[in-house]
Amino acid sequence: MKRLLLIGLLACFAAGAPWADTAVPPLVNYQGLLTDENGAAIPDGMKKLEFNLYDAPLAGNRVWGPQIFDDVPVVGGRFNVILGQWDAANPQRDLSSAFAGDARFLGIKVANGAELAPRQQILSAPYALHTVNATHADNATQAASAATLNGKAPTWYTPPGTIVA
Repeated sequence: MKRLLLIGLLACFAAGAPWADTAVPPLVNYQGLLTDENGAAIPDGMKKLEFNLYDAPLAGNRVWGPQIFDDVPVVGGRFNVILGQWDAANPQRDLSSAFAGDARFLGIKVANGAELAPRQQILSAPYALHTVNATHADNATQAASAATLNGKAPTWYTPPGTIVA
């Protein structure tokens, strides 16, 4: 019975192995609510939406985009898109490169109209804040070297004789 359980656990680890080396996708899920000038949701239907990232809330420089979606379903004014699949102005530039600087602001156009105002500031996810915390930045730097992980030798984490899947 123990052997069957061990084989089952190893199979679970092996099945998960392909995801262990998967790169983080340079994509961002973005959801929004489109309203008219009175605050009422725009009518349901398929809408053309364009997205650009800027380094300022007004004017400024475009640091990514445009990414244009020809047919985005809008229901009750709500929509959902995945940003980052391409940058029409520079296909070699992925979305992650746009966040190399300070604050970023998302500009949205609907059906070839003027950009909606105000631009929406892109904010950090809680775990991203954790990685820039000064006390943890040293840990990330140290983890880049296999010789000293957080100031400790690798054998501190996995003593000799430890079986690791």
